[in-house]
Amino acid sequence: MSDEPEIIPADDADRSDGLKDVTPTGDKPELKAITAALKQMVEVTQQEHDLKRGDQEVEREKIASNERLGLAAIEAQREFHKEHFGRYNDHLIHRYWFIGAIVLMILVFSGFAIWADAKDLVMDMAKLIIGVSIGAFGGFFYGKSQGKQEPKQK
Repeated sequence: MSDEPEIIPADDADRSDGLKDVTPTGDKPELKAITAALKQMVEVTQQEHDLKRGDQEVEREKIASNERLGLAAIEAQREFHKEHFGRYNDHLIHRYWFIGAIVLMILVFSGFAIWADAKDLVMDMAKLIIGVSIGAFGGFFYGKSQGKQEPKQK
């Protein structure tokens, strides 16, 4: 026989936390105090683990929520850009049809004028169109470059 007290189960029924109650066989109060302290430490540790699990679950919920929000934002941007580029492409198509119609009208008028022996009218009209075009494009790009500069302070 040894000097250490023998530990025997106090009750064969399991506790709710999965541990069995054990009590030392002896009348040493230190062992009872140590056992009680260990039980408290185990309970506190289990509570801490439960809290950490709860915190992890909350973090998972946050991550899932942020993921859903991010996917919704991406989908909204995709729809916006799809609609925007669709309208822009329609605008370009209308612009090119308009330019083509104007060029076709000028060519038909010029062809008719040449057929009717009015070549001087076609030459004067070509000079006029070239001069106006150069002035319009020059003025547009000059104004555009002036708009990019910072306004002068008085």
